Amino acid sequence: MHTCPICKEQKGYHRCLITDQIYCASCCIKTQSWARCNTECEYFQKEKTNYKTFNSQSFEITRLPDGETTKFEVPLFLPNIFKYINCLVSELNILILDFNKIKVDIKFKLEPTRILGNELYNKDSWKIDASNVLSKNKEVLAPLVLIAPSKSSVSNLKESKYQFGDCSIESIKTSYSMHIWEPHAKSYLDKVDTKSMPEFDSDYQYFPTHEGNISFRKCDIYWGPFSTKFEHRFSFLIESLDVHVNENGSILSQFGICLPYNKITVEKFRLSKPSEFEISNDSFLALQTFGKQKVAKMWEIPLIQNWDNMYHGGYVKVDYNRLNSTFSYDVYCFADFFTHLNSKKTILCSLVSESDYIVSAYFNCLKELYNNEYSPIDLVITNTSSDIQKMKIEYSIQDITHPHIENIFIEPKSTNSIPILPNILEDKLAKIVEHSNAHLNVKVYQDNILIFEESKIFNLLPKETFVYDNEDNGKSKKLYFYFLLARWVTPNNKVIDGIINEAAESLKEIIGNGDNLFQSRKEIESIYNTIAKYVKYVSRTFSLYKGETSLHQKVHLPENTLKNKSGNCIDLTVLMASCLEKLRYNPLIITVPHHAYLGIKLRDRTIFIETTKLGYEDFDEALRVGSENTEKYFTPELQPKESKCTMIDIQEARKYKIFPMN
Repeated sequence: MHTCPICKEQKGYHRCLITDQIYCASCCIKTQSWARCNTECEYFQKEKTNYKTFNSQSFEITRLPDGETTKFEVPLFLPNIFKYINCLVSELNILILDFNKIKVDIKFKLEPTRILGNELYNKDSWKIDASNVLSKNKEVLAPLVLIAPSKSSVSNLKESKYQFGDCSIESIKTSYSMHIWEPHAKSYLDKVDTKSMPEFDSDYQYFPTHEGNISFRKCDIYWGPFSTKFEHRFSFLIESLDVHVNENGSILSQFGICLPYNKITVEKFRLSKPSEFEISNDSFLALQTFGKQKVAKMWEIPLIQNWDNMYHGGYVKVDYNRLNSTFSYDVYCFADFFTHLNSKKTILCSLVSESDYIVSAYFNCLKELYNNEYSPIDLVITNTSSDIQKMKIEYSIQDITHPHIENIFIEPKSTNSIPILPNILEDKLAKIVEHSNAHLNVKVYQDNILIFEESKIFNLLPKETFVYDNEDNGKSKKLYFYFLLARWVTPNNKVIDGIINEAAESLKEIIGNGDNLFQSRKEIESIYNTIAKYVKYVSRTFSLYKGETSLHQKVHLPENTLKNKSGNCIDLTVLMASCLEKLRYNPLIITVPHHAYLGIKLRDRTIFIETTKLGYEDFDEALRVGSENTEKYFTPELQPKESKCTMIDIQEARKYKIFPMN
């Protein structure tokens, strides 16, 4: 038996994978470190948390009817192995495309300072849960690049791949306001003094506590497979809706980039711009370091409160004219580029797309519902002069809208972001039954002289396609469009009259409106039984497909559900809701994860119907299952128990001018 070479007293049992020597258990544990050990060694200690981590990425608060959703800040604990990775950037190219558009190309290779194994989260695996680490094809991904655009900017990935042969591996993007913790940050339960906090019922509480070097930013994180063998290449396009104009009339173009590794060496840096712009001498690069902090996570803070929060430990400022094409830095930091542009023009215009499609079914509702605060595309106009400028804008979607013309005023040294929402003609909407291209044309006039013209092509979605949500990744902002399902509730369709007339044959009369509870139950049951004669539930997928930032589904209008003689949960719910609204009842469309069913507000209660029982079970069973679902997903006060549980009040939707799609 070997004697431990460190203490020279105890017998050795642990063979070291690095030195091949055999140590005693005590010396092995005392001398373990990420710098010297192979962490795949069976004796290397795993890091652990002594509390259950919380997935704050999935926690949201949604406001109806507009669906504006408050998301919550997220911690990102960088894996410990990143402390032993250097990053060699062979090229960093920043191209100023326009006053509000920047293209960033970066090529880099990761170079370890010690021998690596398959150890990205091997011994600090708790960070997978704490940081909500992504995976693809069962492979854990790494946060390879962090982009921090300005408050109103959108960062979009144009290209990412490993350059080896013809192989291309795509990365995945997430966007959140977040605490970014350096490797070797700690996470544990800590006793916190809450004497000054009346919301707590005792002086001390135990809370999850994070401690280490930290930066707090709004970030777009690009995740990909971790590799030190091949060169990574990323290309980003950053677009801004709110351009800042300085007092001297120059335009501030700003973004930050973090390569979360131990040392960064940039071999070739280049900044380019169009001839119409000049880069001001006061442009600079700020290397903003991580600061030491201890954070007790007593509650999660909504992102909406953190837009202007940018925590860091300090910074080093370097003017562009002193910045060499080759430079390096050896601390964790964000490289923030502050570029001041002088333009030869006083009025600058640009189109910024927030999505690549137009939802024809409810496009006309967006202007009223969002009060011009949301559109799939925005026109950005910046005035760098000291005078108010009057502009005329004209826009239309070819063949399906009339031209929209309006005059606007732009304040001195300011920016306006104008949602582009021409009204789709109802007779044209009826014919949009297949995916097609929509050509959007925008023109801007100053003193009746055309100064800007641009066209964009969008995917025009068929009228029966519903998009449940839209997430503007650059802003960490999300909208849920559940309320717009009211467009599919179409009581004036002639097929609805046929169902009601047949249901009335089994009753002396149909009164509607829900004032007489006994009569109402008979009427609703008669409608249910009549529909069940012609339509059955079929288990078609609730989700048609998941787009890059949104969830799409085909929702059939009532006449097509009857024509098909079948429907899934949402099809049958809007069919029955259409009949009940025609009878002056107040129907509710209930959405819960991967499912929808029907509610009806009566005089002193609300009843719930599981529409998937149509054609299979009687009315009483549909009521029982509907109530069971509601107890599962809602409180007795009908408040949702989790995200994505909504009750869409059709009467309320009509007040917001969400009218039937007839």
